[in-house]
Amino acid sequence: MANNNEKSDIVTITGSSNPDTESAWFELIATTVRRSTWGMVHACERNDGGPVAHQSRIDIGIGLAGFEVGLICDIPLAAFNAASDLNESWTTFSWPFVIEEGVRVSARETHVNAGLGFHSQIQARLFE
Repeated sequence: MANNNEKSDIVTITGSSNPDTESAWFELIATTVRRSTWGMVHACERNDGGPVAHQSRIDIGIGLAGFEVGLICDIPLAAFNAASDLNESWTTFSWPFVIEEGVRVSARETHVNAGLGFHSQIQARLFE
């Protein structure tokens, strides 16, 4: 049975309002405390008043600030019209991957379509 090694706080990522423009990397875990062989990402695309449905993609990366490398890329997220009761959609993804001890884990967002009032929230969990 896998041990739950680490869990990040929920981090809000605010991307560009321009389509297909990557945001900066946002730190999820400053430094891993032990080697992990798989992980989960719990993510949500939020609509805080944007007029239309919205889609974005999340990348999970590793490496020092300014030198991040995408580990899992193009995780799809979507939000619905703010007038809807479904203005956010939490999704959980899991993947096998290896992250060594002492590694920084980050995330970034790319909007698929233009729009203001949208941002993503993300949490990472790593397992031994």
